[in-house]
Amino acid sequence: MYGSIPERDSTTSCLAQPVARWREIELEHLNGTYLVHNGKEQTKVKVMSKMVGHKFGEFLFTRKKPRGDRHAKADPRKKKR
Repeated sequence: MYGSIPERDSTTSCLAQPVARWREIELEHLNGTYLVHNGKEQTKVKVMSKMVGHKFGEFLFTRKKPRGDRHAKADPRKKKR
């Protein structure tokens, strides 16, 4: 399933095909939409010309952003007792 990419024809060009993160984006992938697994769920990746030569996994986030309140700096106006 992840090793090879099926041939695109007029019926499958609008459907998202599953692809592994380690696969390199080639010219035949241009203007296609592919499903890539980020560790939790499948995410759609639309391939553009600038992406050729990179890997599919470079365009996915695999971790959540840290919440701002957890890493917030202490207020300098407050005095420590």
